Amino acid sequence: MSFAAGSIFRLYNDGGPFMHVLLLFSLVGLVFIIERFYAMWKARVNTQEFIGRIRTALLKRRNVKEAITVCEEYQGPIANIMKAGLIKYGRPQDEIERTIEAASGHELARLERGLGVLATVANTAPLVGFLGTVSGMINSFDALARAGLSNPGLVAKGISEALITTAGGLVVGKAQMGNLAGGRARVYGTTTPTTRNAWAPNDVRLSPAGSSSGTGAAVAARLAVAGIGTQTGGSVIGPGNAEGLTCIKPTFGRISLHGVIPLSYTRDHVGPMARNALDAAILLQVLAQPDPKDPRSLGLPPAPNYVLAATPFPGDNPAVRWPTRIGVWPGYLTASNGRGGSNERVIELRRELIATLERNPSVDVVGEVTMPDQWDELTSGALGGSHGDPTAFFMEELRKDVRDFADRLPRFLNGMLQSADTYVKVQQARNLLLQRMLTQLFNQCDVVLTSGTGPFDGTGLPAMCMPIGFDTDSTTGRKVPRGATLAAPPFGEQRMFAVVAAYQAVTDFHTRRPADPVS
Repeated sequence: MSFAAGSIFRLYNDGGPFMHVLLLFSLVGLVFIIERFYAMWKARVNTQEFIGRIRTALLKRRNVKEAITVCEEYQGPIANIMKAGLIKYGRPQDEIERTIEAASGHELARLERGLGVLATVANTAPLVGFLGTVSGMINSFDALARAGLSNPGLVAKGISEALITTAGGLVVGKAQMGNLAGGRARVYGTTTPTTRNAWAPNDVRLSPAGSSSGTGAAVAARLAVAGIGTQTGGSVIGPGNAEGLTCIKPTFGRISLHGVIPLSYTRDHVGPMARNALDAAILLQVLAQPDPKDPRSLGLPPAPNYVLAATPFPGDNPAVRWPTRIGVWPGYLTASNGRGGSNERVIELRRELIATLERNPSVDVVGEVTMPDQWDELTSGALGGSHGDPTAFFMEELRKDVRDFADRLPRFLNGMLQSADTYVKVQQARNLLLQRMLTQLFNQCDVVLTSGTGPFDGTGLPAMCMPIGFDTDSTTGRKVPRGATLAAPPFGEQRMFAVVAAYQAVTDFHTRRPADPVS
């Protein structure tokens, strides 16, 4: 035993400074494991006995108060959730469901308290160990380079430098974004693209779409489980559809924009990018928190249980969690309509999507919706863009040298040449558009299948995309994913998650992966 203890102590000392960090991680992890074990032990309950007493009180004695008393006796998550529902006895079913969901979220949060720390420790500790390994190898090769051994110094020095870059790569990682958030990333000042589509990594012709294409490519290529992008005008949904991902642009203000380099104070959104509805919901659940550093995120309705919404019911044809009316954008199924689709195969995939949704017992596809009054005027180019918002944040740089903005300059000149009264009129038009979308569009449906996100970006309404099949790209001849886009009223993320989760429960397009790139 003393030999083993001495060996461990020697290894700890020989491991270098990174061993101290790993020891700290181990202690933190152990504390939270013990605390969570004790909390779970306290939360345990004899489920069979508890349910038996509840059934007796409700079914045999018809006594709700007695059932509530039983819940108070047992305490614990199951009893607390049951009590919350019983207190609402006699109220409308949807109110009872919301109460139970809220209670479930509260109890789940209590049970999961501290698990985030454990996950961080579990994910970070291996990287710290790897970083220590790399650091040790760097030191070894440096020593070899200085001492020399039949002049291996040049080789050793090169290996040392390579390992240094490896260590640097472990410390920082960031997905690429289009220059000044303006479309596909390119070599600055040129038209040469840099970000590739994961479905054709060796073919620059296949665009990954949007300025958040770096995150989209990383998630699709399995370099990341999920990621976040920013959308001012389609830059989360666009890459999501191009890469076969499930992404969501939540309601404006739902995710704090603090720390995000701004482009538009009124249109910027942060959105999760993932491979399926559940992963996207988990990420949004974490991000959808009020932030005192971003007043736009304050005073909103509390974030509901997105994870529950994105968890499909069991069975061969799981119902959407709520009865849902799905509208279809005018021209959505017309190949010749510029807004409706790009080719016949896309239209075929959309028809198959709608047919699948129609088979869901909770879905009512209401058909093409009627557009709100003055739709064309309110969504025209004169009112639909960011219109000078980006200029305010880059005014100093514009005054120094407009050449730094290269081909993105026209976007920023817009604001410099726009009068204040014009800008105010644009904002007034957006408010009118929002009012008419809520009263004249979403009075017809709960969710709408749409071809683009422009009107939903300017009004801050949520949108979501999901893969619905594959097509042959006309330029490259490659098999590529195609997606569908849904949109909803303010804070309609729950409903969209439920629709997408039910669709993905009976299809497998979201599980398809691009082949590994060949160098």
